Amino acid sequence: MIMVAVAFLITLTLTLLSGVPYLAFMKKKMYAQYIKEEVQKLHAAKNKTPTTGGVFIVISIILGSLIALFMAQELTTRAMIVLMTLIFYMFTGFEDDIKKIKGKQNEGLSPRAKLALQIAVSMLPAFYIIFQQ
Repeated sequence: MIMVAVAFLITLTLTLLSGVPYLAFMKKKMYAQYIKEEVQKLHAAKNKTPTTGGVFIVISIILGSLIALFMAQELTTRAMIVLMTLIFYMFTGFEDDIKKIKGKQNEGLSPRAKLALQIAVSMLPAFYIIFQQ
């Protein structure tokens, strides 16, 4: 249980330290959320909000987890499968955000494409559990 607290504190520290510079960089480069024309009045506050913020959060989680797992000498295949799954989900979200940035609109991946990618990513731990025996 102590290692969970250690991982949390490391992750929190990394997120707080990297978040401000990352968001400042994203604002400076104008990589921001785009709002659909139909709902612009309702979501005006979200316009120009920096996007891809999950990247520094997930990287902080992975680093914090790896450090805590290494300290506890619990860096097992199962733990790595969970972290790899998290990384693949991060790439799915990142791809969605990149499509929004490149298209300069609020249309990233289609709902079907997102679901297909999420199902494909979920196969990693599922196949590991099935074929481990």
